[in-house]
Amino acid sequence: MNNNNKRAQICGFDFFPISTVNIEYLPGIPNVKLGGESYRIDISSCEFNEDDQEDMSVAQQLSATVTDTSHNNIGKLRSIFLEPGIIVLTYTNGEKKVVGSGEFPVFVSFSISGSPATINLNFERDSPEAAKIFQSF
Repeated sequence: MNNNNKRAQICGFDFFPISTVNIEYLPGIPNVKLGGESYRIDISSCEFNEDDQEDMSVAQQLSATVTDTSHNNIGKLRSIFLEPGIIVLTYTNGEKKVVGSGEFPVFVSFSISGSPATINLNFERDSPEAAKIFQSF
């Protein structure tokens, strides 16, 4: 990772439900190809962290905030996150990272809190591999 990547922030969040995604990857290869139906989630902020563990797994943690709490958006997000999927995070330096795989999808939790209200999207998990670099079909 170079210094420019260390300063990059997440500016995009796309979710591919596991039932509709087409994925090509090989364990140990840093790239993954994704295609299929995806949903752009309009986030106001997002943090993603990865830490290598002693057992060779990778601890992954994501926290995102959505400020559009309209009934339509709440309903849309609830239906999107009913099933697990794969997340593509876009960074301000143009890099795109893929979190999750067909065998190890991401389960995103959904909650509403605060005043004014915000929607919080979170997950915390141990993954067999770190996030990969996105390639489209």
